[in-house]
Amino acid sequence: ADEIARSSSQRPLKAIFGWSLFASAMIARSKRPDEKSFSDALLRSANELALIGNGQRNRKTETALRNARDAINTGSLQVVNVGIASLVFAWNGSNEGCSLYGNTCKHLQPGPLYWRQYLVDVGVLDRWLLLEKAIEDYDVNDEALGSLPL
Repeated sequence: ADEIARSSSQRPLKAIFGWSLFASAMIARSKRPDEKSFSDALLRSANELALIGNGQRNRKTETALRNARDAINTGSLQVVNVGIASLVFAWNGSNEGCSLYGNTCKHLQPGPLYWRQYLVDVGVLDRWLLLEKAIEDYDVNDEALGSLPL
């Protein structure tokens, strides 16, 4: 403790930077979203999309929301807390009640190089980043706009 006090008095800017970085990390960790907040955000986004007619809906947004909803319904959604962020994965091996060979064999589980294709969303500071990006232009159908004359 004496060494920390001595170091802080000798280099106050370094101490302020270190403590503010530590405080920021603790605040970000306390605001890390969970599985319930992902389900709530997904439901809210799906409700917003439902207000738009089929001809106006963005197909990419519709597909992303449907895939996430299907992962929740099949029980293959898994939330992993990593420091200040939450990662949401969807893979079939997360179903605890199913003991099929494909779910229990370690050689058939996804390796670290393939985690990106199973990643559904990333949550930081009570926000789901990929869901927000998917819902950004949910009311703009690129296919319908492509057929309009310029």
